[in-house]
Amino acid sequence: MPFSIGYQQNLFGHNSLRWARRTEPLRHSIARKQYAETMELVASRTSNLFFMLASAQTNLEIARQNYAVSDTLLSYARRRYERGSITENEMLQLEVGKLTEETNRLNAEAEVEDAMQTLRSYLGIREEATLSVVPDTLISEEVMDGEALALALENNPDPEQLRLNVVESESALSSAKANRGLKADLYMQFGLSQKGSTLSEAYAQPLNQQYVSLTLSLPILDWGRGRGQVRVAKSRLELTQTQSEQALQDFRLNVQKMVRQYNLQGYRIGHVRRPCDAMRWPAGSTCKGAPRCWN
Repeated sequence: MPFSIGYQQNLFGHNSLRWARRTEPLRHSIARKQYAETMELVASRTSNLFFMLASAQTNLEIARQNYAVSDTLLSYARRRYERGSITENEMLQLEVGKLTEETNRLNAEAEVEDAMQTLRSYLGIREEATLSVVPDTLISEEVMDGEALALALENNPDPEQLRLNVVESESALSSAKANRGLKADLYMQFGLSQKGSTLSEAYAQPLNQQYVSLTLSLPILDWGRGRGQVRVAKSRLELTQTQSEQALQDFRLNVQKMVRQYNLQGYRIGHVRRPCDAMRWPAGSTCKGAPRCWN
């Protein structure tokens, strides 16, 4: 036979291509959003390491100040001890305090070095460079619930994954219904045929060959297997729809919760200011640069 072309179609069966046109765009969108989410997680991890280093550097600065203060107090105490103004016990307590502050300073230096190495390693900085981070003092504006929820539904892959689960359950139900009852297969074939003792004779003046067949199949007795599969598919679809609705509701509530927490942190940092403690600072004195004062 020189050549032939055939076509086969299931008339009442499950159309996998039609369902693929619904599922594959969702899969592509989910993959694209998962990639974007991964990049955002990298940025979030970088921010966490940044502020870990900033916190360690701040603790080191405080530890150095405390060590300087304890050293100064110990110098004054030695002179007073020589004059007999303080007891030996008080002198020893100040020496212990200086040793404690020195230990705290060394621990803070080690924490800074560890945080710096972690940040350099994560950023791919191979040089042994000293990093000194400076946190931004600007505070972002408050985030609205509706805006954050709209962006989350648009960019997060979880809502589309829930929709994909529902569509796949619907496809499984359609397949279960198609496999139950009457089945019909249509097959058509067209070709050119010829025969000969040589290759040239086989392709000379080919004859038309057409073939059409319709196959019908109906199970006489399946012991309720088809109906059972349809019921199971329906139950799974209802379960998937319920779980998807609940998960989407939890997703919305989680977004709203995170927005409230974010705005609360911004309020604590940017709006709450407390005056200098009257018990700690004399009346009328300025507290700029003083520790534990936010003004």
